Amino acid sequence: MLIIGALPNLEILKLEYNAFVGKIWETRDGEFQQLRFLKLERLYDFSKWDVSFSSEHFPKLQQLVLHYCFNLKEIPCAMGEIETLQLIKVDRCPKSVGESATQIKREQRDMGNEDLRIIIGGNSEAMERLSCILCDFNIALLFHSDVLGRVM
Repeated sequence: MLIIGALPNLEILKLEYNAFVGKIWETRDGEFQQLRFLKLERLYDFSKWDVSFSSEHFPKLQQLVLHYCFNLKEIPCAMGEIETLQLIKVDRCPKSVGESATQIKREQRDMGNEDLRIIIGGNSEAMERLSCILCDFNIALLFHSDVLGRVM
């Protein structure tokens, strides 16, 4: 990420479908100075995001979107220091990611930013449970139709 983070005019970054490979993303001071929009989607191995406590990270970030990052543990609490943050959207991520977004909202409110919006969609645990229920339901239907076929 060193090369991408150093691009001086980068305002929008969408990392999707394993565009970032690895478990840990560590951002460094001075990276992503102009970034306003960051979307991380379907980064299946991504589990930890390290951001040092510094105002040098993402100083102009307005929107953070996280979709289908099933292994991510949390949004770094240092993101709560970004004064320009307007929206954090979390969908199909572990519950802990949504909880960290809520904590960032509290930090932002303490800094006087009442405008930060948090949107939390379904979490991955709920999707896994639903998938198991649907799978069980399909098996039951197949069994039921097979039994009925033999009876008739």
